[in-house]
Amino acid sequence: IMYDAEDHSRQAREKGTAIHGQIERWLQGEPFDMEVYPYLDNLRGALSQKGIIDIFDCAVEKSFASPLGYGGKVDLHSRELNFVCDFKTKEFTEDMETLAYPEHIIQLEAYRHGLGLPEARLLNVYISTSNPGLVRIVEHTKTDDHWETFLACLEFYRKIKKIPMTDKKKLAAAVEMGKRSGKARMIKMTPEDRSRVAKNASLVRWDKYRKKVLDNPESSE
Repeated sequence: IMYDAEDHSRQAREKGTAIHGQIERWLQGEPFDMEVYPYLDNLRGALSQKGIIDIFDCAVEKSFASPLGYGGKVDLHSRELNFVCDFKTKEFTEDMETLAYPEHIIQLEAYRHGLGLPEARLLNVYISTSNPGLVRIVEHTKTDDHWETFLACLEFYRKIKKIPMTDKKKLAAAVEMGKRSGKARMIKMTPEDRSRVAKNASLVRWDKYRKKVLDNPESSE
């Protein structure tokens, strides 16, 4: 029974990854597998209901490196429309009420501050792998708690990994500027700072980080 459950979970992850990858190719104007077409029309329609009409004018899979010492790659965002969006592929049906969890919001908070868009709308697009064509969008309400939680996790990660902190004054200034005007990414970094950012750029991939560090603390030793 355990084997079957693990096998099903693995297949679901692989299917979700494949769908996510094909949607990315579609958004970038590259050839994609037509089997995912049922997802695309509904995805465009769902985004348009949120005021995102021409998704092909948005930035796709944009990487960033924050002077706070983390980085990531954002599925979809736009400075003009002021939104940050992350796609989640998972098994769900029409009658499933809860799709969003706190870690999803924390991930998006890290993204928008890393992009220098602290007031951007936060959107999760949930794409069902078990019901082709079913797409649901959740727009999250802004709170300071999620950003502060991410900063606490970032500090925790640095401590257990024994990663040197950047200059305290620079870090404090970056956090404050990120909250006020979204210019945290513009603070000048030393070559050593940039090296640390590049080395640890995968941190903001929250799901992976949570499983590796928070859910399994032994793996960090």
